[in-house]
Amino acid sequence: MKKLLGTVVLGLLWCNAVFALSNVEKQAIKKYFKDNNLETIEGLWLDNDGILEAYVKSGDKIKIYRVSGGKQSKDKLTGEISGSKDNYKGYAFNSKNKKCNLIINLIDSNTGTFKCKFDSFFTKDWNYKIKKVWPTTEKVEISTTTEDIFTEINVPNKYLGNCGITKGGLSKDLLDTYLKSAFRFVDKYNFNTNFKSDELIYCNLNDRTGISFTTIPYNSNNIGNGQYVSIGRAGNSNCIMYMIVDTSISNTNDQMLMIDYNAQSNKFGISTSNFRNENCY
Repeated sequence: MKKLLGTVVLGLLWCNAVFALSNVEKQAIKKYFKDNNLETIEGLWLDNDGILEAYVKSGDKIKIYRVSGGKQSKDKLTGEISGSKDNYKGYAFNSKNKKCNLIINLIDSNTGTFKCKFDSFFTKDWNYKIKKVWPTTEKVEISTTTEDIFTEINVPNKYLGNCGITKGGLSKDLLDTYLKSAFRFVDKYNFNTNFKSDELIYCNLNDRTGISFTTIPYNSNNIGNGQYVSIGRAGNSNCIMYMIVDTSISNTNDQMLMIDYNAQSNKFGISTSNFRNENCY
């Protein structure tokens, strides 16, 4: 059982397109956006490296400010672009203040590409996919329950491991949302565990292919000593898979809960081939 679970490979979906707005995002919206009539390029964008930035119109330019993630400080002006419709050009700076030539192409109103070429041979160019976090019609709640009930799920005071914002990972607010969403499914499906949500203080982001929460330091050979929560892409589908495991439970049939969740349709269910074929592709 443990060997099988350890070989499952998870692909992390862009989290902000899945969950309700975090406090970090709400604060950024309040700070940078006062006009409801925004251009398509304006808003909060997340890249596939976990960096969240605000694209804000200023005159005939679009200024880019860091919101969270990466090594640059919050609210730092990291770039500037100009253009129209779906093609924009300008510049950006990395954490060492080196400048690159930036091109942003919008694929549609919610997705695009972010390409930046540095003059120095020794500085790696940036090639990211970006996805709009706000405003977008794709954002949904994971259930119809109220936010007050959702926030009653306890979380750690801080996370250890490589996920933390201090190490260029994800914000605590976002990690809290991940963990709470997993335990909403624990509650809904009456899955019993011998660990509590606020005991999962270690968080591991493995090459940005999956998030695991454990009560002890992460070890890929024996994840969390058989007690962990993992969240990531359900194979090559459009669903997120939530895996909650507790091998300390004596009945092996009750040691694992696997849920597939489709953010766009807001449908979720026990992870089976039938559910995935009908709801995740």
